[in-house]
Amino acid sequence: MTDARHALLAACFVSSLGLASCARRPGSDVVVITLDTVRADHLGCYGHRGGLTPAIDRLAARGVLFEDASCTVPLTLPSHASLFTGRYPTKTGVRNNGTFVLPEGETTLAFRLTALGYKTGAVIAAYPLQSRFGLA
Repeated sequence: MTDARHALLAACFVSSLGLASCARRPGSDVVVITLDTVRADHLGCYGHRGGLTPAIDRLAARGVLFEDASCTVPLTLPSHASLFTGRYPTKTGVRNNGTFVLPEGETTLAFRLTALGYKTGAVIAAYPLQSRFGLA
């Protein structure tokens, strides 16, 4: 797993937990963005000078930029299952892409946000994150 992915996943998780613990205020939104297989050395916010990622760089400038972060496992589905439940793969049972499903009994960030009155949804492009694997 790349440093950029570690940083972005950690940033999303930390910021989401902080907002999820607060009562919903009118106009407050939560947006979680994860990027799979992105190298930190190709992002301007981590020092690349090629101007390849201006939107990500602007987002990083306005938010929190983590320079040292890690994930529970370097695989898309188990990492996202941990990100959205706050539990290790040994607890969720999701240990690989495509062959495991997050159990229905797991409480996700989306569930907690819904309980606070948020409307939740996802736009995905990665096969391991399809709803059939439990992160619907």
